[in-house]
Amino acid sequence: MKRLFFLSLIMLPLAAWSAEFNDSSVVESSASSGLLVEKPSVIQLFKSMPDSIMPYLTENNRLDMIDFMEAGMKAEVTNRMDNKSEMLYISDDSLSIRMSESMKIDLFVMPTEEVYDSCQNMLCMRRTFYVNGREAQTVDTFYSVSWRSLPLSPATHHTPIETIFSLDKVVNLRGRKNL
Repeated sequence: MKRLFFLSLIMLPLAAWSAEFNDSSVVESSASSGLLVEKPSVIQLFKSMPDSIMPYLTENNRLDMIDFMEAGMKAEVTNRMDNKSEMLYISDDSLSIRMSESMKIDLFVMPTEEVYDSCQNMLCMRRTFYVNGREAQTVDTFYSVSWRSLPLSPATHHTPIETIFSLDKVVNLRGRKNL
């Protein structure tokens, strides 16, 4: 009886955790003997992002942006620099935020052949910097779905980021709010 009580104490928090991430259900991998997590949504990942990765925005800023987009409102918040940042669009696998007049951030959930943190997906954060309104530089940074930095080059993944981004724009132009 004590063992059953002890197991229930362990299983209850696990059940609550899995309910929180209901879109990232666990499936048996045929390629390996381990369990893999299915592709999480960019909304889940954006909510769980550490503040250190996008220091302009607080957790409340990020949550407000998502709420505003879901309500069909302009998703603009006052960031930590006392300037305005605006989420331009969001879909299941990508989002775009104008952080300031000089920087835009695009976040993509992308498939990988490698497994990172029990998932065959990774995140690409594309930071685009502007000078006098013109694109000056783009920097891609890669993360696991647990926000662990991945030392990857663009040649490491097999899906071109531009392809994902352009397809996502088409989807958004055809039916998403607040473009």
